[in-house]
Amino acid sequence: MTDEEVLAAAERVRRAADAGGVQALYFGLLFLAIGVILFGGMLTMLVPQLRVALGHGDPGTFTAERVYCTSGKGRWCKWQGDFVSAEGRSRRQDVLITGIGTRDLKRGSRVAAIDVGSSRDVYPRKARYEWIGPLVGLSVAVGLMLISAIGWRSWFRTRREARGRHRRA
Repeated sequence: MTDEEVLAAAERVRRAADAGGVQALYFGLLFLAIGVILFGGMLTMLVPQLRVALGHGDPGTFTAERVYCTSGKGRWCKWQGDFVSAEGRSRRQDVLITGIGTRDLKRGSRVAAIDVGSSRDVYPRKARYEWIGPLVGLSVAVGLMLISAIGWRSWFRTRREARGRHRRA
């Protein structure tokens, strides 16, 4: 093999590596975007559920009035009703109770609940382990972002080393 043939083969290998590097970069961007979106969603779910688990918030009573259901592919149903704090100082109407199934209550049923300041939800006082699911989701989001960062670091290091070798040759 002549020097020209070796250089041509090396150039083909470099171009193939660059093409694979671009794919790695795009997958890194995809993982980062999914990780950031998942992180934000899980964090908004985790904070109120941790407050419930720690007993923070305004205790009171939730009175079930009707079942509220969403429509579409990700359909879910929750009881909707009124929340009155234990001291009677605050009253919230048309709130949803999270963590109680639709078959567990009947219209007019009362449940000990806690209001942690969530925009539309109150939680049963016994909801101590509801935070585990969002915490797992938060961990997956952090993992995706770390994989993305490690992949980018490797890609940039490989590119830098390839440029250094190319300049020396």
